[in-house]
Amino acid sequence: MIKIRPHARGFSLSTENPVLLNRLLRQLERRGCEGIMVFRHCLIVPTRLAADVLEIVGQNADWDDRVLHQARHQTEHYRMQTRARLEVAQALEKPRQALKGYQRLNQLDAHQIAAVAAITTPSLRGLALFDEQGTGKTIIALAAFDRLRQLAAIKRLLVLAPKSVLIAWQSDCEVFFQQDYIVAIISGPSRRKKLLESYYDILLVSYDTSVKEERLLRMIVAAEPNTYMLVMDESYFIKNPKTERSRVANSIRPFCERALVLCGAPAPNSSADIVNQIDLADGGVAFGGRSISKDPDQTRRSIELGMQRTIFLRRRKEDVFPDLPIKEFERIMIDLSPTQKKLYDEARDHLALSLRSIDDREFTRKLSSFLAKRAALLQICSNPCSIDPLYSEEPAKLICLDTLLKKLVESNNQKVVIWSFFRKSLEAIAGRYKRYGLVRVDGSISRVEDRLIAIDRFQNDHRIRVFLGNAAAAGAGITLTASHYAIYESFSNQAAHYIQSVDRIHRRGQRETVVNYVLLTNDTIETREFDTILKKERAGRDLLGDPHSELLTRERLLAELEL
Repeated sequence: MIKIRPHARGFSLSTENPVLLNRLLRQLERRGCEGIMVFRHCLIVPTRLAADVLEIVGQNADWDDRVLHQARHQTEHYRMQTRARLEVAQALEKPRQALKGYQRLNQLDAHQIAAVAAITTPSLRGLALFDEQGTGKTIIALAAFDRLRQLAAIKRLLVLAPKSVLIAWQSDCEVFFQQDYIVAIISGPSRRKKLLESYYDILLVSYDTSVKEERLLRMIVAAEPNTYMLVMDESYFIKNPKTERSRVANSIRPFCERALVLCGAPAPNSSADIVNQIDLADGGVAFGGRSISKDPDQTRRSIELGMQRTIFLRRRKEDVFPDLPIKEFERIMIDLSPTQKKLYDEARDHLALSLRSIDDREFTRKLSSFLAKRAALLQICSNPCSIDPLYSEEPAKLICLDTLLKKLVESNNQKVVIWSFFRKSLEAIAGRYKRYGLVRVDGSISRVEDRLIAIDRFQNDHRIRVFLGNAAAAGAGITLTASHYAIYESFSNQAAHYIQSVDRIHRRGQRETVVNYVLLTNDTIETREFDTILKKERAGRDLLGDPHSELLTRERLLAELEL
């Protein structure tokens, strides 16, 4: 007889029969269960695997009542997920019928109606909405909350999001709901007082604030369990389960009746990025307790199997907005200026020499130092001022920007978005082109209200011709459709920043073909860095099942002719 008892690390399975214990261990391992501690006469099993143990050993074992309750609860959760899958399929087939009686249908596009019908099915407790950027995921989430509130399934909405997109949420609430709901936005030094004093139907909280006020926020949600719908926007911010942001989201999730994760690019760096986001949405049905191999091929296969067990929606812009103009990309290859090239070559050679003089163990120990030196090479490609304060030559990319902006702004009277990553580069660009009427959103603009003003001026003031942004700060949650030209002067090594920024101008409301110019320097690591970002983007799209449709570009056609 197997005894199953609570344990500080989950629960224990003990027996005097080692053969039986070993058989049970093998069965759990075949299911991909991980985190099991093996001792001579017992196994210590994480709580999240209770349903797996119940399915294997049945109820005839000597169960502790609390552990058995947990196992039955998980099993019921899995059954509900199966039922929800059927309900979602039916809702997607006849969405208007599923939303019969909902008063705001005329404010939604067809793809939004389908998503709201799916999210509001009775058995569903969580869903990942991975629609491409610019398809209106915020409105979908708000309409789903509104419908569930109408059905008395929930009372309140809690939104966790990056600070930079909270104002956009507030604005969408005002436009979509008018004065029907009270919205509270919590960010900044007075957050605790606001949390305690605010009455709200919709609570908007930044990820950073949620970490600082975790105990208070959890107390507020726990005071009315199962009455909240939790939305986690730009959920790639919580892709790493070991971060404080993720830990807080996981601590709040059990008190919320439903959960929705929103992200257009949920796996910006690797397929494993998607795991914690899915876990937060479906409560661990797809991946909870399942091992994710470190081998890339095995990892991908494990995640593909997990994606088959969960419920998620993914629609591309070309699917839902067939009339949206296309987006084009053009690489502009530039030779470094003479002094700039000399600085680059010296820094590159010094880094190469350092790498050749150490072994792999020493490299691992000093990895952060080498990454900093590698980043310095990219800074030199953009603007060497931060590396060499005495540098006085005009950087090659500024000279190229002179030509592009003269053509686009002066000659063709167009608005232009410039993306740059490094502080010195941003400062140089801001000073050099302020004559065109320039607004900026980057780390130097801390107040959310100031960022919103800058975006509004670019969108609506004909005198403002240039928007300067750092994709890490302004790449998500904003609309810049007043322009259909973007220039990438420099970029970070985070694929998510690039992927998000591309769709600031290519989204609903855009009427012109979008052209993205990417400035890359010859014979430097920039080209390989950019190619790596594109590979990560393609891998993320493949994981979500996007069809592969590579546009024919001038560079690609020339490359084909040279073969």
